[in-house]
Amino acid sequence: MKKGAIEAHLAVFLFGFAGLFGKIIPLSSMQIVFGRTFFASIFLLLILKYMGIPLALKVEERKYVPLLGAILALHWFAFFHSIQSSTVAIGLITFSTFPIFTALLEPLFFKEKIVMRNIFLALVTFLGIILMLPSFNMSSDIVKGVLWGTLSGFTFSILTIINRKYVRKMSSMKLTF
Repeated sequence: MKKGAIEAHLAVFLFGFAGLFGKIIPLSSMQIVFGRTFFASIFLLLILKYMGIPLALKVEERKYVPLLGAILALHWFAFFHSIQSSTVAIGLITFSTFPIFTALLEPLFFKEKIVMRNIFLALVTFLGIILMLPSFNMSSDIVKGVLWGTLSGFTFSILTIINRKYVRKMSSMKLTF
């Protein structure tokens, strides 16, 4: 199996595993996000110190790094809230809309040509999500899960685009911290 396929399968497994934990852990979405952030930041700080990577941000990074942190927090909150209000499958499927959002939004951010194939694929994807809904009743847990999961995909897409546009030269470890 090719390295890229193995990495893709591993990523799907890890996201599924995160979703499963989000469903079975008896904490709110906010508590899960805070816990993940707290423990990950301690671990990443130790790694950065060990690797000798400076923590100071350049002037241009100071504008975007806090924004990226806020968007990532919203992404994780929406992802876990989607799973907790519906099912792991709904959360993972709707989060997986992020490539469609990215394909639609990148031309706007980077002044690239809009690809009609991407517009068509986005419409088909969203039609598939609509078909998952038993009805469009805002009190339905499935509808809530779909909306929160789609917000998770959207925010992840925005995070990816901002990373590409503004923080390409920053250490990925430092950015993750």
